[in-house]
Amino acid sequence: RVPGALPLAGVAFLVVVWCLAYSAVLVVPQVSAKVVLLTVEYVAVCTVPPLWLVMVLEVVAAARRWYSRRLTAAALGAPALVGVTLTVTNEAHRLVWRDARPVGVGDAVTVVVDPGVAFWGVIGFAYACVAAGAAILVGTVVIGSPMLRRQASRVIVGSVMPIGVNALFLARLTPFKDYDPTAVAAMIAVGVWTDGLLTARLPTLAPLIRDRVFGAMGDAVVVVDAQDRIVDLNPAAARLLGAASSTLDVRVA
Repeated sequence: RVPGALPLAGVAFLVVVWCLAYSAVLVVPQVSAKVVLLTVEYVAVCTVPPLWLVMVLEVVAAARRWYSRRLTAAALGAPALVGVTLTVTNEAHRLVWRDARPVGVGDAVTVVVDPGVAFWGVIGFAYACVAAGAAILVGTVVIGSPMLRRQASRVIVGSVMPIGVNALFLARLTPFKDYDPTAVAAMIAVGVWTDGLLTARLPTLAPLIRDRVFGAMGDAVVVVDAQDRIVDLNPAAARLLGAASSTLDVRVA
């Protein structure tokens, strides 16, 4: 029943598959099997970021008239499908990676790829989806609703974590340069997002309600939590009381 829960479940499933595939890459002996598992990893890389962006849109935009789940799925699904198709058929054209060679990482053996032309398109699309989702969260929640600022900040941090780790890996700045920790970072991010959606109840105050009703009301409205602390107030209340943002978290007498 929570907005964004269905795409988050899809993200969680794909990240689990991603982690299992990468774990198997490290332990299976055959190079051909490693390449097949690498393909599974890249399918997740193509699909997790756009599905995460759908989750963000479900949280902050589902109540707005301009939002359409079908159009969003089509717009983000088309490039993701292209990436998945190129990845699965890479052996025929070598556009995603030109070669995959085994490399030792401690006692394990992974595979390192020589990126092809399409590789940077896949990575660029993933980065763009994450950046767009973070920008939407900043613009609609962090700036628009002080009550949800703390919760949204955690979701944003969780969003940039896999991208930051992946950028360090591609730049060979991680402690084990041939070990890719992106899947682990994505798994941690899923936990952070779940906490933001469920435990912190990020979607409980729809931006549409705040923008169209709460913020525009002529009557002064002050919102308090169960401990009688001020967690939000509309512009009319701020003008009437002469209150500033420092008023938030103050206990009401």
